[in-house]
Amino acid sequence: MTYSQSVKEETEQLKKIANGSINGDEAIAILSSIFPTDSLNWTQVDVEDFLAGIYRLPPGQIDQVMLAFPDNYTFPDYE
Repeated sequence: MTYSQSVKEETEQLKKIANGSINGDEAIAILSSIFPTDSLNWTQVDVEDFLAGIYRLPPGQIDQVMLAFPDNYTFPDYE
């Protein structure tokens, strides 16, 4: 799998999270895989920039994805 293939797959997963096709534990597993916290403390701005820049999600989809993150991620604007 190349980098661009994995980004395409992750983009599709993120879009499904945004539209509600993927939710709950499945969404949390995907988000935790894409944005692991074991070696990096993701800030809200980091994640929003990543979703916009790498995955090219529009603001509405970014908001929906941000709301799907588990509680161990601290995003003040989405609490």
